[in-house]
Amino acid sequence: MSNPGSRDNDAIRTGIPISDESAFLRKFSPLDDDNRPEPPRGIRRAPLIAAKLAAVVLVLTALFLMYTYSRDRGLYSVNQVVLEGCRNLNRQDVLTLIHSAFPRNLMRLDIDALRDRLEKFSWVRAVTVRKVYPDRLYIKVVERVPVGIARMDKLWLFDADGVFLDEYVPAVHAIDRPVLVGLHDGTDPMAADENLERIRMYVAFLTAIDDRPDQLSARLSEVDLTDLANLTVIPLDGNPRVHLGNEKQAERLERFFQIVDRARAENGPIAVIDMRFDDRVIVRPMEIPPESPQEAPHGTE
Repeated sequence: MSNPGSRDNDAIRTGIPISDESAFLRKFSPLDDDNRPEPPRGIRRAPLIAAKLAAVVLVLTALFLMYTYSRDRGLYSVNQVVLEGCRNLNRQDVLTLIHSAFPRNLMRLDIDALRDRLEKFSWVRAVTVRKVYPDRLYIKVVERVPVGIARMDKLWLFDADGVFLDEYVPAVHAIDRPVLVGLHDGTDPMAADENLERIRMYVAFLTAIDDRPDQLSARLSEVDLTDLANLTVIPLDGNPRVHLGNEKQAERLERFFQIVDRARAENGPIAVIDMRFDDRVIVRPMEIPPESPQEAPHGTE
């Protein structure tokens, strides 16, 4: 007689054959390892992920400690400054700026701030700053190019952008251009725009007259642009003043040099020659004060 608690009786009661009985209906045996559920995949990988994170933290900490040690102990002090492109820019001014306004440690030096400070020098158009470890600072300067000399409170060099570069010193600066007259004082709010317009006219005029075979700019002393509608020049010998207007200036200047000798022969010393008219030349002779009559010596009749 079968045991009422046997599996056969359980099968009879459920009406399901033992072989077809579902796993959840079978009695679980604590010794059956195959029936134990596996833990989720994320839980199995947690120790590995924690170990990797710990390694990363250790590496970053070590790098940070090395950085702070090197920065604070002065292991990367700037011992050499390499300057390229400085022809007119004073090298000592650059070195003084670096050593007085910036840290000596190469790691702590802010190259963007240094570049901004260097670009404030009037001669500097652009500059590249690069750190070369362990102890070198490399600076490459692109200088502004002077295109003329302006007479204001002093003689000043300027570039095509209207930037005043330096006081003109003939023994130092190798530039031979007519002096530009007519620029406004820099304190005038409108001076910058008007000065730039005059400088552009000056550059365009010199370019036009030097495109000719005889390069007429070398025969001029001054270019006066006080009146934007009437460009006036003065030859090297100091007279006359030559009015060229605001068009065909190169052609008119060339014509002036063709007729000036004859005009002097016919009129004597000339103060002004007006070349603005195509059909005539207006000549204004220089006024010579009359000689005062000589007085008779005392005691003679």
